[in-house]
Amino acid sequence: MLLLLGAKPLRKCWWVLVLLGCLSVLASLVFINDLFDSAIIATTDLVGIALVVEGVVRLLALAAIGFPNATIPVLKSLGFFALGFISIDLPWDDNIVATVVLGAALTMDGLFRFVSAAVIRSVRWRHAVLVGVIELLVAGLVWAPWPVPHRHSVPFCIGVALLAASWSLCRLGLQLRGLPPGASVTDLPLFSGPNWHGRGLLHASQAEVGCWINDQPLRVHVWTPVGSAVKPQRRLMIDRYIAAMDQGGVISTGHAALSISPDIYVSLCPAEDMDHAPDEFGRLLRASAENDVPGRFRSSFAEECTGWRGPDREVPFTRYNAAALRAFLAIYRETPVYNLTSRNCSSTVALSLDAAMEGALGQERPWRSLLLMLTDPAMWLLALWRARAEAMTWTPGLILDYAQTLQHVLDRRREQWFTRLLSTRRRFLDRRRAQSA
Repeated sequence: MLLLLGAKPLRKCWWVLVLLGCLSVLASLVFINDLFDSAIIATTDLVGIALVVEGVVRLLALAAIGFPNATIPVLKSLGFFALGFISIDLPWDDNIVATVVLGAALTMDGLFRFVSAAVIRSVRWRHAVLVGVIELLVAGLVWAPWPVPHRHSVPFCIGVALLAASWSLCRLGLQLRGLPPGASVTDLPLFSGPNWHGRGLLHASQAEVGCWINDQPLRVHVWTPVGSAVKPQRRLMIDRYIAAMDQGGVISTGHAALSISPDIYVSLCPAEDMDHAPDEFGRLLRASAENDVPGRFRSSFAEECTGWRGPDREVPFTRYNAAALRAFLAIYRETPVYNLTSRNCSSTVALSLDAAMEGALGQERPWRSLLLMLTDPAMWLLALWRARAEAMTWTPGLILDYAQTLQHVLDRRREQWFTRLLSTRRRFLDRRRAQSA
């Protein structure tokens, strides 16, 4: 949200974030200490009902247009159903379903962070371990009947989340207060992770409203691990987000690139082919400096495809800041270093997208844009992809999911669930008239 709004509208209202942080502390205490029992249960029920309605609207919309290649959208709709019914308080089962699901989700996520930190050893691996420990402790509190009753497991987790959010909001507000005028949000200490590069003061042309109007689309090209391997041996989820292995035992991690016709092409690769044999792959995953190798930027999309093959997927963007992207690339390309984990093709595309999209929704009525983002489920999914990439690393599979979700947020941010419900009703009526005719 910070990237899409940009620093300009946020610097003026830094105190609002601090105030929201203080209010979040009070709200978290209400949920954690089980104050106002009926109000808490009503709140979680309203959240559950909203999620169920969202799932219904999505399924109706899919039914109205048919179900061609709609497996993932249908699963997402069913996911909204599941989350909604879990959140709704059911006295007769003591909310045991929500307890089991929440505890399992927190445990799996905590273990995932442990494994990722042990294998990748990124710059912030100790932070990942600490977050994993906290998640496991919260999972234990959720599963145990004491001190948190099962019926209050959902409010308890909401309270913990609000407590964590309050710290982030207060910290962010104070950081924005000290941010120089015209600076990029990536200069905030909040963005000091391994895959962030502060861009300093933005050039005046990068902040003009007219710079978002472009004749040529920005395209994200993705070669998935499965698509780039020869007769791959399928491994669910692993070959989607990490790597695929072919019949000869050769590992393919896929590739990602970004282009704007006619002269911008961003594709970072090692200067020489790296050994992706299984016995060497674990060592190469370490994000330490000893795995840095010379890298090079390919000159064009045509060169990439001629020397290899075409991408599996492409995600186009029509709203982007070409001047900001050029300024970022001028600095980034000065260091031709490749690291399979901390500075790879996918992280390069992610950083380029950040440069091109910073402030995309903060040009006109930024606070309305913020409200729409907060109420857009796709925005929360976007944050999930980003959190996964920061806990592990950017991969072609993650950058594909991230780019598709970002495209949805930018292109359809005004389409709320009520609007979708009305449009779905119109589609049903149109189909009924067509069948009658």
